[in-house]
Amino acid sequence: MFRLSSAPWRGPRGLQDVLSNMGMLITVMGLITSLLMAVAPSGPASEDPGDPDTGYVQPDPVTQEWLEQIRVDINAALIELRAKEGVAPVLPDPHMQLAVQRLTERSAVADRALPSPNNVTMLQHHLPRNSASGHAFLDAWLHSEPHAAVLLDARYSYSAVGVAVDHGKVWVAVQLSES
Repeated sequence: MFRLSSAPWRGPRGLQDVLSNMGMLITVMGLITSLLMAVAPSGPASEDPGDPDTGYVQPDPVTQEWLEQIRVDINAALIELRAKEGVAPVLPDPHMQLAVQRLTERSAVADRALPSPNNVTMLQHHLPRNSASGHAFLDAWLHSEPHAAVLLDARYSYSAVGVAVDHGKVWVAVQLSES
């Protein structure tokens, strides 16, 4: 007689495994959504009306890889944090990504946090280059109640992370959007 095995999520260990793998699934879904949205028209909150020349000099490939790892770590930690707190995940938005990256580059070149030309919710922070990591940025925001409240605000469903380096500092901006 053919017998179906029980579903893996029925036991406590199985449920834990499913939940722990959910972050990876959400990340993959976010990347696919990002690719699809790249061809969709953008809204006013995601447009970057500024000059694309930010004055930023791209660092060497090894540094670029390290900066990209900071971006990946922040995105993953944000998904994990929101899941842990019972808040729906945020998905990466490619239209916002370009705008927040340019703003972050401008801030790094200016050596000060610059305001966005758009009406958006954004967190910005910089750390010395030798102590910068995705974990360090998220840790700094989570030790500030107003910043943590923004990261955990259930109204936001999309995000973008800008990362740049200049003046011996790494600059990060996280932009959040409702739609």
